[in-house]
Amino acid sequence: MSKPPGSAASVLVVEDSLDISEMLKEHLTRWGYQPECAGSVVEALQMMHRRTPQLVLLDWGLPGGRSGIDLLKKIRGSRDWAHIPVLMLTARAQVDDRIYGLDAGSDDYLAKPYSMRELRSRIQALLRRSRRPVDAAAGGEPEVDEGDPVRQGIFTLNPADRTLQIGGENPVSIGGPEVLIMTALLNNLGRTVQRQKLAARMRQRGLEFNECNLNVYVSRLRKALGARARQLVTVRNSGYRLDP
Repeated sequence: MSKPPGSAASVLVVEDSLDISEMLKEHLTRWGYQPECAGSVVEALQMMHRRTPQLVLLDWGLPGGRSGIDLLKKIRGSRDWAHIPVLMLTARAQVDDRIYGLDAGSDDYLAKPYSMRELRSRIQALLRRSRRPVDAAAGGEPEVDEGDPVRQGIFTLNPADRTLQIGGENPVSIGGPEVLIMTALLNNLGRTVQRQKLAARMRQRGLEFNECNLNVYVSRLRKALGARARQLVTVRNSGYRLDP
């Protein structure tokens, strides 16, 4: 069996069910990863301070008065952790729950019960995206090295640490999908980027594409743009445009 992308990567499992936690740990070990398990937000934070994981598998419902969403927001608000891909594994399977989880900063969302084969594929895709350079083969833009910032006008995108800076303002953290979208927009500043090109880019990186997901990612990007949100324009029946 070929070595999976991100093999030997450290994975933090945040799950309060001991049975599920042990099952995930067993599978992750078998797949070649280095799992650690936490049963609460407090325990997870303690582990993350000791060792920064390369991926977090996160349950929504956790004990102690703090949910997985609380931990997710903590991760996304941290300069040290904002780059970590997070996959939510939860029994909350309604569309509104999925949207809320993605909007809160999750890179992917998988509802229980789930196939272990699908889980493995999603883990591989997330680790692939977090390690590989952000490229634009599907959209026709030049390839961008992971460590090289993309600068256009007042915008500076740093794919390596997933931050977006506008002018002299402090950089803000954005998720992996938003990095892909923002790269396409910056390389086509002032021009419309077709939804089909964004879809191809997302599928190439292993992201599940549908209208709902894309709308969520664009909404998160507008939030990151703050006062400049109006410069990210929806072009009806076409795609999106970032105005200079």
